[in-house]
Amino acid sequence: MSIGGSFQKTIQEIISRVPESKIEIDADRPAQLRSLSSAASWKAAGVSGALSIPGGPFFLVTILPDLALVWRIQAQLVADIARVQGRTDQLSSEILLYCLFKQGDLGLSDIVVRVGERYLVKRARGGVLQRLIERVGVRVLRRWIGKRAAAIIPLIGAAAVARYSRKDTLEVAETAIHLFSRPWILEDEEGQKEPL
Repeated sequence: MSIGGSFQKTIQEIISRVPESKIEIDADRPAQLRSLSSAASWKAAGVSGALSIPGGPFFLVTILPDLALVWRIQAQLVADIARVQGRTDQLSSEILLYCLFKQGDLGLSDIVVRVGERYLVKRARGGVLQRLIERVGVRVLRRWIGKRAAAIIPLIGAAAVARYSRKDTLEVAETAIHLFSRPWILEDEEGQKEPL
């Protein structure tokens, strides 16, 4: 299996298992959302930084494990944000894919489109979700190899990769917070629309 195929398989595995959130909801939800976002971003930075320490040619070997761990942290963050926003029942594979990869401008308007103050959320029909995963996998691979090139230089590269993972996780949080704070129109596989 190619490295691109491995990326796609990893993305498929992560979004197919929507995480369960078990956090207790605080009275101050905005503060809780900031706290969750910050904690997850530092955790992702720690994972990426640690896996980039070996540097040199080893950075290619650590890309997929690094991303898989960071994506799991981010998926849990999205689930926790959905719980805090009272929208756990609306979290799906499509929404998870959108939240994790929207910031990379990876063409996810096939599943979520902003319409004024609402979002139109489309359930993936047929092979749409799989085609999106393939597109995301290829683009993420290219983007991350470019970002991880700094990891060739030990420690300096590890700091750069950690910084990127932290920033990326904060962007995932921002996407999820914004999405779950707005009303949706859900379009099912038959094209029927239902306000949420």
